[in-house]
Amino acid sequence: YLNSLYRGEISYMDEFLGTLMNRLKEASLSDRTLVLLLSDHGEEFLEHGNLAHGASVYDELIRIPMILSLPQQLPSNHRVATPSQHVDIAPTILDLVGAPATATMQGRSLLPYIFAPEPVDVERTTFSTRLDRHGKSTESVRQGNWKLLEWNYGSKNDRYEVQLFNVSEDPGELSDRWQSELVVGKGLQQKLREQALLNRELQPVDHDQVDLEKLSPEEIESLRALGYLQ
Repeated sequence: YLNSLYRGEISYMDEFLGTLMNRLKEASLSDRTLVLLLSDHGEEFLEHGNLAHGASVYDELIRIPMILSLPQQLPSNHRVATPSQHVDIAPTILDLVGAPATATMQGRSLLPYIFAPEPVDVERTTFSTRLDRHGKSTESVRQGNWKLLEWNYGSKNDRYEVQLFNVSEDPGELSDRWQSELVVGKGLQQKLREQALLNRELQPVDHDQVDLEKLSPEEIESLRALGYLQ
């Protein structure tokens, strides 16, 4: 039932996206308007025992669509297989419009991969993070065929659980290889530590507290419906 609702939501969005694209074409704007279709996350339907989103960084949540449309400038019907991240979006858009990226941007432009005449096989290291309001986090790092997930339960990240998957052989992330591939796992774990240090250096985070008394009942209900409030 929930799967059907989700597919219905996608069909609804697809219809109105088509309307938007047609309006741009009718107004002679499509050739000079960049349209970027993107999701912030996927949804879980009990693949790993969870529903909705916010509980993990398995691929059903972090493998998302990103579709770019700019006729006459971007190639059509071209799929980029190179792993990418949300941090690549801003550098890509800036590169496309001829503006420089800022020094603190950690991502890279995807244009070289988009315009490559042949598929580019680049072994990039990509990261994902999920953080709840209690300070508990789940992080992942992927390099090549290997993906490591680390679940941090302690306030100082001193208690954690690790999973390692070969996503090429095991795309459903069902067979944990941590014990049998410790060398690979430890190497990826070190990359997580290095990325965490880089994040703290470039983007110090100030966790502001939201005063719920200043929100309207409608705003509170919207946050609760999205899973951000219990």
